[in-house]
Amino acid sequence: MNVIRNVVPEYLEETNRLVSNFDVATKVIGVQESFEHIKEKWDSFYISYLEEAKVVERFPLYKEKILSDFKILVKSLPYKEEINASVYAGHSDVQMNQVRNTVKAKIGSNEALIDNLIFNASFYKNLSYFDNHTVIVGANGSGKSSFASYIKTTLRTAGIVISAQRFLKIDTFKVLQSTKHTSDLLKRTQSQHRTYKEPNSYTNGASEFNVLLSNLIADQGRHNSEFLRKNLENIRIGVPTEMEESLLQKVFRIWNTVIKHREIDLDEDNINICVFTEGRKSRYHPISMSEGEKVVLYLAAQIVQAPRDSLIIVDEPEIHLHKTIVNQLWRLLEKERPDCIFIYLTHDLDFAVSMEDAPKLWMKSFSNPNKWDFEVVTSNDIPEELLLRLLGTQKKVVFCEGDSESNDFKTYRALFPLLEVLPVGSCTNVINYTKAFQNTGLLNSEVFGIIDADFRSSEEKEKLKQSKIYTLNCSEIESLFLSEEFLKYMDTRLLHNSLSLDDFKSRIFKKFEDEIETQSLKYIYRKLEFNLGRISLGKARKLNDLLERFNEVQSGIEIEKWNSSRIDELRSILTNKEYDSVLGVYNNKGLIAIANQEFAVTNFVSKCINALKDCENARTLIKKGLGEGFIGEVYV
Repeated sequence: MNVIRNVVPEYLEETNRLVSNFDVATKVIGVQESFEHIKEKWDSFYISYLEEAKVVERFPLYKEKILSDFKILVKSLPYKEEINASVYAGHSDVQMNQVRNTVKAKIGSNEALIDNLIFNASFYKNLSYFDNHTVIVGANGSGKSSFASYIKTTLRTAGIVISAQRFLKIDTFKVLQSTKHTSDLLKRTQSQHRTYKEPNSYTNGASEFNVLLSNLIADQGRHNSEFLRKNLENIRIGVPTEMEESLLQKVFRIWNTVIKHREIDLDEDNINICVFTEGRKSRYHPISMSEGEKVVLYLAAQIVQAPRDSLIIVDEPEIHLHKTIVNQLWRLLEKERPDCIFIYLTHDLDFAVSMEDAPKLWMKSFSNPNKWDFEVVTSNDIPEELLLRLLGTQKKVVFCEGDSESNDFKTYRALFPLLEVLPVGSCTNVINYTKAFQNTGLLNSEVFGIIDADFRSSEEKEKLKQSKIYTLNCSEIESLFLSEEFLKYMDTRLLHNSLSLDDFKSRIFKKFEDEIETQSLKYIYRKLEFNLGRISLGKARKLNDLLERFNEVQSGIEIEKWNSSRIDELRSILTNKEYDSVLGVYNNKGLIAIANQEFAVTNFVSKCINALKDCENARTLIKKGLGEGFIGEVYV
């Protein structure tokens, strides 16, 4: 075997040579079918990793791990030199069968090592080799705690794991302990696992907070003594002594920055912590601190005392912290330890989104003992918050207009409790996000959009439908509640029992008649928008190309003709008293005011949505207005 240095590219080449030797040997012996798929897997990895192996050299934290995997594999691969058929000349059939069985066993054991190396190479590449602070999003049970333990164990580097299970009991200290004792205890505590899947994990965890505090207080005593010694020396030579900030003082500074109208400090005995109210008018001891106050103290104590150049893995960094301070706290802690890399494991989407500069990974699944499926969360066309919110959903997703308080969202959520309905603002957002999500490939489920008709032509509706974006049969969501059948239903539900449908429709027709010209103009404006939007500016490379495309579209624009045709259409609807057609083309949220007056209520739409929540008959009536295409494809 060639002598190779401690560098990843050379180990990659040496491993490739030995795998090739193994492949040749299996063909000579006659068991190549057992090794073919392994060789294909390795060849694919080798080609893809050639350049990456050079990149790894820049990341010493990870380099140690991948080198360890390579060394184990190189040592295990059996054929250090290539063999030929002459080696087995004269072997009997029995002897050759023994050779084949031995080689098959070696194939099995080395396949596991090759799989492990390939997994780790991809695994750490997805994590950018821990070169940046990173947020990993995963649901409960997705393997976040096991991941933290695996990273700490396999990298064998300086680092700490801050568990989601935090024991926040603070004892009263009786004496000032020696820094030698407290620092040794702190190191042992930091080296322990934090999965809480072993019985002694809870014993160790219960004392962790006190270990952190006792070392801070002991270090403060050492710090004070050192300052006095230096000060005495400097007094003799007439030089002022600058007092450096101690570890405990750093923790107090962070706590006092985050927690308002309180001040944390040492008590009069200088060995216990105390919290003072504003202006130091009163005090209270740690046992009376809120959970949030204790967590800020605990986290600051952990981070300030982490070993230099640590990898700090934080499970559920937001737990017990108010949303108004969680981002500020972690920004301060990151700033305090620029030498460290922070890996955040969370299922809190607000926290993930708030860490704007950190790469995001989605922990899709976990298989024992150490296999995680990651997806890097990147999309330029979709808001990160929206993307994170939908990762992992198994439901069909429907984007609608409005926000969480809009009639659109409340109506669709009541109609379709088994769908993931999300309001995304404007109809433009519904269209863009639906198309973008369909192109990402990140979601396991189908994505649809539903929008108001809003003067859209049949041509535009059909084009949107091709992208799974559906339009209502009526002009806007509120008009769904004004269909004849649903008005009759609400008349009974509200115990009104005096609805005159003819009078009600007459009032709608009258308003429609007064606005025919206005409604026609809005339709023309919408049609113009659609036609001008068909000009593919991105395809134009020269001015003439753009002019040609513009003239082509412009030649089909006939505003006067469109307007005349539309007015004729609307007047025909009015003349024939086509009530459903009026609801389909008439865009006027003021129509609900007629329903409020008719039923003597101030919130007719809210009462309709409540009906949808608790009555299947009401839901059936409204679904008719959504169109057969939407119901048939989305809600089956």
